[in-house]
Formats: sequence, structure tokens, C-alpha cells
Amino acid sequence: MASNIYEAAATGDIAYLKQHSSKLREKNERGWTVLHFAARYGQLETTQYLCQQPIDHNALNGEGKSAYQLAQFWGNEKVAEVLRSYEPSTEKPSKKSTVMNQPLNHFAGNPLNRCSWYRDDPAVLMKLARSPQAKYIILQKQNMLYNESTSKLYYATYSEVAPIVDELYGDTEQSAQQQVILVFLGIDEAEDKEAAYWALDVTPKGIHTDKYHAIINDLTSKLGVKFENPRPKAFTLDKQTAGILAQALSMVDWNARNTFCPACGQETISEEGGHKRYCPPRSENDTKHERCISTKGVSNFSYPRTGTASLCLWCWML
Repeated sequence: MASNIYEAAATGDIAYLKQHSSKLREKNERGWTVLHFAARYGQLETTQYLCQQPIDHNALNGEGKSAYQLAQFWGNEKVAEVLRSYEPSTEKPSKKSTVMNQPLNHFAGNPLNRCSWYRDDPAVLMKLARSPQAKYIILQKQNMLYNESTSKLYYATYSEVAPIVDELYGDTEQSAQQQVILVFLGIDEAEDKEAAYWALDVTPKGIHTDKYHAIINDLTSKLGVKFENPRPKAFTLDKQTAGILAQALSMVDWNARNTFCPACGQETISEEGGHKRYCPPRSENDTKHERCISTKGVSNFSYPRTGTASLCLWCWML
């Protein structure tokens, strides 16, 4: 038996809902109503029952979604058909249409040209990274920098993150470069071709801890700007921005999971704009470390789309 009205709606326990009918208009801490839960979990009979009750059928949850939109997103077509009439702005499909209108995944609208041919050209990447038109998605422990006052993702400029960017694209030692996670995401060809998109992880750690703290303090001192969990907030973004954010989150996560060589345990180096990592060769004067076994024969290169390095965006969403 269900323990609350939300569990009852999710499991189809209509008897419990009838016993607690006075609570049917309530919302949980994420702004979800009982109708949201019934729609999310495809409970057709429960949805039909709730639609007959004096509740707000158009209520939006904390992600700005109605019950109808949740049913569409999760592919519960029969439930969506019941709820369709409650959507004031939803156009009913033509009776002549024989093609089912499938909703576009919210994270599938990434408009960027990833320009992979730039990745092995450090000079081009340096120019794009230092451009005044560069846009940086800032992440900290997989939380995104978000502007509450505009309800949009906050894009930092090069000048705001230069102390860290210059560690990677500047005259610094290899050890300093190894501890920076910066990923070239691509270029929106509809914009200025120098307006490259980047993902930068500013989680305080390693030898750059003080610089990360300084950047975080500077950015979050701006009105309405703070780090937010992307799981609820990403659904309030437009689909193009959500698609770019999903790419940024997955690539930063992959880099963070592969910072050490599985063969010798030493720190790996990021190359090709954050899309490749490898174990660096030891110099002849390095007596502290033995030569990594991965440099004998097949080199230990790691890419995000191969083997266990792949990251499923659906897993990240769940």
C-alpha cells in the first residue's frame, strides 16, 4: 500500500487517492502534483480519475513542465492523449495525419559544429580560447553556473576565467596543465565564427585551488548568479542550450574520471581540446618514475567514445 499521495499516483493506487482526496491539490518539494506522477509513470486509469477531480490540470512543476509534457517526454502516449485537451496552447494533430508526432528529446538540440579538425591545432584553440567572443560554461562538481535573475545558463567570458585558461593555453609547465579540465565544445555557425563554446571545470582542487576559489567568488558575486544542480534546472532552458550543456557535462565528467593512467597511476594529459587523454612519456632525467608500460607497443590513449570511457547522457539524466 502506498505511503503518500505521490507514491499512490505513481503506482496507480486509486483507492489511496480517494481516501486522501483533500490532499490532491498539494505539490511536493519539486513542484510535482499527483497528476505529474501519474503522467510520468504512465498510469492511465489514475490519470483519468484525477482529470475528473477539482485539481489544477495545467500545474507546472519546478522544471516548468505540465503533466501532459511529462507524459510526452517519457513516451506515455495514451496518458498524453488524455491530458492533451488540458493544454491551452497545444494543437491537436490532424485527423488525416497517420504519423505519430514524437517529441524531440530535450537534450538533442545541440546546434554546435564541433569542428573536430581544430582539436589538433593548439594555435587555433589558443586563439579561440582567448577570444573576447568565447563563451565558457562553468561547472563545479557537475553543478552549472546559472543566472537566476534571467533564468538562463551563465556564460563566462575569457577575461573572467583567464587565470585558469592561460594555464592550459600559455607558457606553463606540463604539471600545471595536467590539472586543468577545459573542453572545446564547438562553434555555433549562426553566430560569430570566433564565438567558440567551452566547458571549464572550476572544482577547487590541486595546485590551482586558490585560482579556482578566486574565480568562483568573482562569478558568484554577480547578481543572481550561482551554481545549480542541472537535473531540474536544465529542463527550464531552451533545447539548444540544454543540448550544449549536456555535451559540456558529459565531457567534463569523462575527463574527471580519467585523470590517472590505469597502467601506472600517473596523471594523464588532456589533448585535442579535452577530447583525448594520454599518459605522458617520462624524461631520461626522471629517476622517480619508471617508464609506463603503456608506452611500450600500443600507447595508452583514451577517448570518450571508446570502451568504458563512453558516457550515456540518459544515465546522467537519471
